[in-house]
Amino acid sequence: MRARAFWFQSLAIALIMALTSASRAESVLELLLMGYDTYDLPSRSMEPLIPAGSTILADPLRCANAEECELTYGDILVFDVGEDGEQDLWIKSLVGLPGDLVAVHADGAVDVTSATDGVVHRHCQDEGVKGDERDVLLADGELFFLGMNCPRSRDSRSVHIGAVHVSRIVCRALYRLDGFDFVPLHEAP
Repeated sequence: MRARAFWFQSLAIALIMALTSASRAESVLELLLMGYDTYDLPSRSMEPLIPAGSTILADPLRCANAEECELTYGDILVFDVGEDGEQDLWIKSLVGLPGDLVAVHADGAVDVTSATDGVVHRHCQDEGVKGDERDVLLADGELFFLGMNCPRSRDSRSVHIGAVHVSRIVCRALYRLDGFDFVPLHEAP
């Protein structure tokens, strides 16, 4: 669901890493000095990959379009759905890119037909979640997101969130903190 950023958390994580392992601390400090930041995930919407209460390390992104940021299916992204200047950060998995056809079914299942190769990918099948049934052709700059824990996730299946414009992307999640280890969330670009 929502993600929160805390600058002091970044410093605390770097200090913990420095106390436990010099080589890990060096790489974490390098990432933090390069502008990477930390975010907390308070909900269960991304379980099992990112358990509730986890902290993630993320690479800031500012993009005009999906190609500029080299976005790919499965990227874990933090985006802002806030209105009227209020920040409301969410973290979800990217399942639809501009040009894709997304079919949201009443049972919450989602079929994404890739604009590049026509392959249909099914998500959230047999999860028992009600969705706002509709077909969406993602326009230029529009992205479609799902939580990995479909029954517990509010995401692009809801018409209240729907497609998210690429300009609302805040960062790409790279690692989650697991004790004193950083677990990669996917291959870094």
